[in-house]
Amino acid sequence: FYAAAFVFGFAITQNADGYRGKGVDSRRSSDGAAWQTVATATLLDVAEQHIAVESPGFYRHWRIKVRSNYSGIYIAVSEISFSGFFE
Repeated sequence: FYAAAFVFGFAITQNADGYRGKGVDSRRSSDGAAWQTVATATLLDVAEQHIAVESPGFYRHWRIKVRSNYSGIYIAVSEISFSGFFE
């Protein structure tokens, strides 16, 4: 983000074609180099899910890491939206 964002959750909207992520981590960083995992989830095989961040806070860098999927060798994500606010 352009400034530190207080993120308390995120939503993942995946395509309906069957190439969906299964295991995901939400990570945050102050400097973009050292990352801390703040949520780990196993997604259901449905189009949209909301995940709560276990320890929300103000950080400039946020990312989602996909650890596994339901089928195929790739995933197809339509949208990732973070819930929170800026300082």
